[in-house]
Amino acid sequence: MNDPGFCTQCGMQRVAGTRFCTSCGAPLAEPAPVAPAAPAAQPAQPAPAAQPAQPAPAGGGAEVRLGDTTFTWPVPDRSVNLNGRAMSLEIVLAAALYGIGALWLLISVHSAISVLPDLVSGLFGGALEFFISWLVLLVLTLVFYVIGLLAYTSYSLFRNDPVGRGLSTVITATLFLMCFGDTGSATVVLLTLISGACTVTLFLSPWARRAMDGERRQGRPWPVVLSQTLTFSFFVLTGLLGLGFLPGLRYADVVGAKVIVFVLFAIAGSGAAVYGAQLLVKTPHRRGRVLVSGAWAMVFVAELVAGSGSGTAITLALLCGGALPLWLAPSARRWFGDPPLALATAGPTS
Repeated sequence: MNDPGFCTQCGMQRVAGTRFCTSCGAPLAEPAPVAPAAPAAQPAQPAPAAQPAQPAPAGGGAEVRLGDTTFTWPVPDRSVNLNGRAMSLEIVLAAALYGIGALWLLISVHSAISVLPDLVSGLFGGALEFFISWLVLLVLTLVFYVIGLLAYTSYSLFRNDPVGRGLSTVITATLFLMCFGDTGSATVVLLTLISGACTVTLFLSPWARRAMDGERRQGRPWPVVLSQTLTFSFFVLTGLLGLGFLPGLRYADVVGAKVIVFVLFAIAGSGAAVYGAQLLVKTPHRRGRVLVSGAWAMVFVAELVAGSGSGTAITLALLCGGALPLWLAPSARRWFGDPPLALATAGPTS
């Protein structure tokens, strides 16, 4: 192989930069161009680690619509783990307040419980002793009804049952009416404000509404929930008062036949109504709807027989809210599997 660094004729070493041999003058071969050295392979850079996704802020910016007004709910979504079940903090607070109210009222009347044996024995005494004992027992019956209503509202809210939200509305309305009566003390006003705040929160909070529309609702439409709320609150009271009036049958000739009819209808209707409303908790039970509607009809007839004008009007209004929606509301009819109502309209005639 010819070395381009030496002359091919005489072997003289080539002088750099010359094209001819300085010894013999022979032309020299051009040296081959030196290929640039390939750059050294750079070590592969490790791929940047994937950044974990940042969780969205919990509950921030939830919008609430109230009529034509839309506003941002100020309270973030907070949950409390109770018995392995996540619950909205707002529902837990409302349920706790109603439970505390029931406990406080029970402690307030605990001294009256000790005189119950004397009151019961007074029912078998003379006329004066009977009527005093009877009236006191009726008052205690109302007090225990309120305690039971508060406790059941707390229980229903802890179960995320929308009936608890309806019962909260009943309690608020009752306390509000009490503010305008002789019992309108500062304590009643304070309880009204607390109950009203709980009720408004349960209806407006997106987190409370989400929980109320969950599995505990069992697909019940609002007319069914309304019927159950009115049925439980009204018929439990009616049944307790009916039982409280039973001792008065001792003087049936004084109280009259109308009161006896009302008492018997109230007790029978209350049992049917509460049982029927309980059947509607999980499934669209048709027998439950019939029992609830029949109970409202029985009490309405009893009011007509008793001849109480104001009582009849109130019962009729409750009947419209407790029974008729189960048969007429489109969502309730769909839930029970009934065909939609065909409302006939009179068209033009030729």
